Order: sequence, then C-alpha cells, then structure tokens
Amino acid sequence: MIAKKPADRYQAPREVADALEPFCSGAKLRVLPSEGDARTARREPATVALAPPGRRWRWLGMALAVVGLLASGVLLNLLLWRGPASEGDPGPIAQLRGHEGVPHTVAFAPNGRYAVSVDGTSVLSWDLERQGQLASWPHGGDLKSSNVAFINSRLMLVARNDREDGYQLRRYDARSGQPAETLGKYRAPVLAVALAPDGDKLVTTEGDNWVRIWDPRTARPLSEFRLDARASSAVFAQDGKQILCGCEDGVLRLCSVDGQHVQLLRGHAEGEAAGVVAVALAPDRGLAASASLLDQTVRLWELPAGIPRASLRMDEEAQMTCAALSGDCRRAWTGHQDGSVALWDLENRKLLVRYRQHPGRVTSVALAPDGRLALSASEADRLLWLYRLPVPAADQQARRLSEGLFLSTAWPVTN
Repeated sequence: MIAKKPADRYQAPREVADALEPFCSGAKLRVLPSEGDARTARREPATVALAPPGRRWRWLGMALAVVGLLASGVLLNLLLWRGPASEGDPGPIAQLRGHEGVPHTVAFAPNGRYAVSVDGTSVLSWDLERQGQLASWPHGGDLKSSNVAFINSRLMLVARNDREDGYQLRRYDARSGQPAETLGKYRAPVLAVALAPDGDKLVTTEGDNWVRIWDPRTARPLSEFRLDARASSAVFAQDGKQILCGCEDGVLRLCSVDGQHVQLLRGHAEGEAAGVVAVALAPDRGLAASASLLDQTVRLWELPAGIPRASLRMDEEAQMTCAALSGDCRRAWTGHQDGSVALWDLENRKLLVRYRQHPGRVTSVALAPDGRLALSASEADRLLWLYRLPVPAADQQARRLSEGLFLSTAWPVTN
C-alpha cells in the first residue's frame, strides 16, 4: 500500500499506477478503472495488479517463485540453527560457579531466563541466557529450598528465619540484590513460600502449623487457617482457589484458600519425619503430584477423588535427596545421593534421561516454568549445573505447527 497525506489523495486509479511503477522492474501495471469521477474513485478504489506482458512469462514466473521458496527454506534453517546448546539438543549446557558455601536452594524466575541460588551465607542471582552471575548479597538465618519464591522476573521473596532478628519475609531485586522492603513478620520459621499463578496471592506455611494467605503487593493478610501438621511444601492451583500442602506427616492436604475445606490425600509413608518435599497441582487435568524422601517415591494422584494413580519408586543405590515437579504434573526432576539427576515421565512411569555432572550428593533441583530448562546444585563441588531437557513428543508436534512458515504468494495476472 502507498499512503499519501489527506490533502494529496489520489484523484484517479491512473495516479496510483504511476506511483507504483517505479517500484516494479520489468513489468507493467494493469489498472482496472472504477466507474465515475474522482470522487467515486475515493469511495471505490481501483484494482491494481502486476501483469507481465504476454502469457509466455507465466511459467518462468512460477518457476522462479518455486526456486525462491526452496532457497528461503534452506536459508531459514541455516539462520535458526544455533549449535549444540540450541533447543532439540538436550543435556548439560553450562556450569555455574560462585558459591563459597554449600548451595541448598535453586529457583527459576517465571520467564526462565533468571535464577537464584542460596548457600549458608549468601544469595546469588544468575542470568541463564548469558550463563553468568548477576548479583550476590549476604543473608541471615536459615534458608531452605521452599523459602524462596519469585514475584516476577525481577522481584523475589526470601524468608529470613533468624532467631535473633525474628522471622521475616523480605522482598529483593534479584538483579541487583537490593532489599526492597520487609513484607511481614512471623511467630515461627517460614517453611514454604509460593505465589499464585496470577500473582495476586501469596501463601506461607509456618512451623506452628499456620497457613497464611497474603497480598504480595501490600503485605495485607487475606486469610489464615491452621492445619494439624506442618506443611513443608505448598503450591497454588492455576485458578488460585486451592492450595496443595505437602506435610511432614506424609499426608497431602488439598485446601480451599479460606481453609474451610481440607481434603486428605494418603498414600505416602506416614510418620513424624515423613516430609513431602515437592508438590504440584493441576485440577484442570484432574491431577496432583508429590515426592517423598521417606518412602523414596513420586506419586501421581487423581482429583477430585484423591486416590493414587501412579507411583515411581527410586533405586536404592541412587537415593533421592530432592525433587521438583512440573506444573502440569507430567514430569518429575529428581536429585540423588550419587550426584545424578533424573527426568521422569509420571503418567507412563518411565525414566526419560539421567545425567551425572556432580561428584556427590545433589542438594536442590529446579524446573523452569516451561519445562525446557532445569538446574541442580551439589554439596560435593558447590556448583550449579544448567540443563536443557528433552521436549515431550506432543509439545514437539505442537511447536512444529506453531513455528511453521506460511507464505502468501501472488501469481501474475495474465491476459
């Protein structure tokens, strides 16, 4: 389209053709004039099409168009190929150094580009695209893997469990390490922190069995209720109306956000030290998932019945030490005593891949929200490893369709 100022509008179809002609080489323009005067032409624009002189050029034009399409496809493949670290080449892709102490926490930002890791004395933030450290700052108190949560790609929450200064939830700028503010103070250590998918609610579980729901922007309490066991892990449903708590007695509790309805999910080994270290909730698929270190199992649950659907038991030689679950309950990413990490298909109860980059015990693992990247940390080498995970077959097919190149071709008009 060629646009002109309102005062210089085209008065006739011929003017449009004259304006287009300099941009076309080797072809005339055929103008189909509209009926009426110039005022009618403004209301009923003429049709203008490229018309090579003579029918004999038709086959040449078609052949050139086909050659052009083939050449553009080859060129796109060359431009989009990014080497061994590109998508479609799963495996370890980067080693992240910087911890002086033992890293016992790793977590991804919602966009998957940034991450944070925590050791006994400091918090480190990472740019995973550049595979480098962004910032480092000291912390006080005891931090565990479930005590850190991202609000967005920049702001993160850290539960500071210090007996002298008290139990606090602080907000930090993950890229600079600058503390923003203290959101709340607690009577007992914070065991788990989780943000609702829409970002409008925050849940914290505490050592005195209390579960509290907050507004993460204002730190205003929204609701609170008390369970009959301490929740060591927690996660919101996609709609933010339910919370799944993995408790230290080995029982899962599916709670409404006001605590009025609590459903018990039993199947893991139960006892005082039967902590459930990871949970996931996908009520739209009628599924929940959980991982327990006591019975060394990862379980898939049917909702709303709350009955076990599938169970994966870890090898005794490679004892599971930590776990992360995908939000759709399809996959589990587990860390082990021998330094290995493993990716599991929960629905088919199948091991997908196993890597061993650490020489000893894996202390924490994390899955990116889109499931394409993963992290692991170890006490043996005090390193983090970044992995690219294999894409599920269904996702690969959907991605090929979404990334397809659709071309609209205009064929020459012949006499």
